[in-house]
Amino acid sequence: KKLLVCYENEHVEKLLFYLVQVWKNTDPFLRISFEPDEEADIVILNMRANEKTVHAKSFTDALYSYDVMWAGEGFADHAYVLRKRMVAHDGSLIVFQENGVQCGSLLSIYE
Repeated sequence: KKLLVCYENEHVEKLLFYLVQVWKNTDPFLRISFEPDEEADIVILNMRANEKTVHAKSFTDALYSYDVMWAGEGFADHAYVLRKRMVAHDGSLIVFQENGVQCGSLLSIYE
């Protein structure tokens, strides 16, 4: 499945940029996009900057073809748009996959 990475706060962009570098180093043919309309393996989306796009029917219909990852604060404000249930978590990362939900810290992937 493709991965949709969503965030709201700008301070998360720096961490996501680092994560993109790790992914690109692991798989140089991985297609990563910051535009929701582009064909890609991973789409990284600032929910605040793309507010009109995330409410479009084409976007909400496409959500079911993605695993969804939320990075940083603000998930509670966008859970309904992403069609995900609320998750109580202490970390800064929530990943929704077919087999369940995982929570943790964005930086723990480097440890």
